[in-house]
Amino acid sequence: MLNGLLPCGLVYLAISSSFITGNAWKGGLFMVFFGMGTLPLMLATVFFGSYMNQQIRVKLRKAVPVFLFVMAALLILRGMGLGIPYVSPAFHQAEAVGCH
Repeated sequence: MLNGLLPCGLVYLAISSSFITGNAWKGGLFMVFFGMGTLPLMLATVFFGSYMNQQIRVKLRKAVPVFLFVMAALLILRGMGLGIPYVSPAFHQAEAVGCH
């Protein structure tokens, strides 16, 4: 129920995925399991984040933008479909199914 308060794109993806489950009960159950899956990491971040020393925090602040840039570049390359193995694999068109 509190998932809607998270400013996260994954929550919106989970909500849209819960809509296609077929009914409200399955969708609600999907969201409960999504919340149960995200809760341990969120709690660990809150509780153990205060125990990190200042040097680790400074290194993380410098590393996060680099990591985000690399991930963005990989996603863009994957979307371009250049046929690079493991980055943007080439998709082959399926042949038409013949019944006769």
